[in-house]
Amino acid sequence: MIDKNVLRQRFAQALKAGLVIIFLLPLFFTILVSFRPEAEPVTNGNKFFGSEITLDNYERALVIAP
Repeated sequence: MIDKNVLRQRFAQALKAGLVIIFLLPLFFTILVSFRPEAEPVTNGNKFFGSEITLDNYERALVIAP
């Protein structure tokens, strides 16, 4: 039988891993969407990858806020 302390540690580790995933998924999604063309909103089918990968959004951001 597994000791209660071991179960608590495993539960705490699983909870921490779940929280890390919950907090990092929006960041990951934001980074992926930033490579989509501006004329291709997220509502068009594929939410993660656009029809092409572009750096236009980063170029515009550097022009607006150097």
